[in-house]
Amino acid sequence: MRLLDVLFNAGRAGREVSELSRLQARLTRQTGAINIERALLIDRCIERSVAPELQARLTGVLRWLLGELLAFDGLFSTSAPLRSPSELSTSEVWAGIADLNRRLAALENPGVKARIEEDFL
Repeated sequence: MRLLDVLFNAGRAGREVSELSRLQARLTRQTGAINIERALLIDRCIERSVAPELQARLTGVLRWLLGELLAFDGLFSTSAPLRSPSELSTSEVWAGIADLNRRLAALENPGVKARIEEDFL
């Protein structure tokens, strides 16, 4: 491999690791809002999809079910911190960046929140 390629790849890898760290920090700052946003989303879904006379009986089960569906997709939930970026392979860094972008979009983008809510209805 040519020296220029080695330097270019090292620079790109450094930028990717830096982006991963930046995204992790953004998600960590949102930790307090995650549970609130999840509860609000679930409440809106229940209010829009269940008749008022049935809400009292079904709210607990629906709240659990919707919470489990969100957790399965990793949305509106905290994730275990990744290993140190220096220990991650290139593919793990890319997967981490994609996952964190998806999680942050669900928290920060109103359009994504609306699509999630519509999917539940």
